[in-house]
Amino acid sequence: MAKQKDIWKYYDDWKVHIDNQALFESICETFNLVNQKHKCTKYYNGDIHDSPIAWDIIVPNESIDDVKKHIKEFD
Repeated sequence: MAKQKDIWKYYDDWKVHIDNQALFESICETFNLVNQKHKCTKYYNGDIHDSPIAWDIIVPNESIDDVKKHIKEFD
């Protein structure tokens, strides 16, 4: 789950660090951020050919409160 320290202001938008793939995909689909799946910052555990272990997605300013609520309620 993303904690407050994992959410920071990024120019006029927000950047959210996610380390749960199911949560990442849920946020992208729920808030129509599907384009983030390919152009977000991805973190890998060693080999770049492995699956990503974390993502930094950019969230528009008007959606950040809803995204925070979604993260808290995600199960």
